[in-house]
Amino acid sequence: MHQSRRPILTLSALLLAAAPSFAQGTGVKLSTDKAVYKPGEAVKISLTNDTAHDIGLSAQLPWSMHRGGTRVAEPIGIGIPILLQAWASVSWTWDGRDDGGKVVEPGTYEVRLGTITEGARSYELKHQIAVTKSG
Repeated sequence: MHQSRRPILTLSALLLAAAPSFAQGTGVKLSTDKAVYKPGEAVKISLTNDTAHDIGLSAQLPWSMHRGGTRVAEPIGIGIPILLQAWASVSWTWDGRDDGGKVVEPGTYEVRLGTITEGARSYELKHQIAVTKSG
């Protein structure tokens, strides 16, 4: 972990525009507000629980941003597991910067959402976005 990481959490209403990533066989989806961003542009990450039961998240800030196999950003937060109620959603914002505070380079990035528990079942979700010079 880098000591220079900054808190990046903002909770807001759900707005879905980009194609979401679904957990196979569930109504749980991970999405971003769009698919292509300019360097340094904020990325709204949303998790929607379109099921009739609560799901558990591994932490208050359960997501991280990756490029290739390398983690480039992970928000600082309390590692307390939380429940997302049935038919509810939660959103976070990534500021388009790495853990060191630098704007990320253009390329393909993957949002990874940590372990989700749904009854006895556990899984992770991933969603790709692109950062381009033109956005």
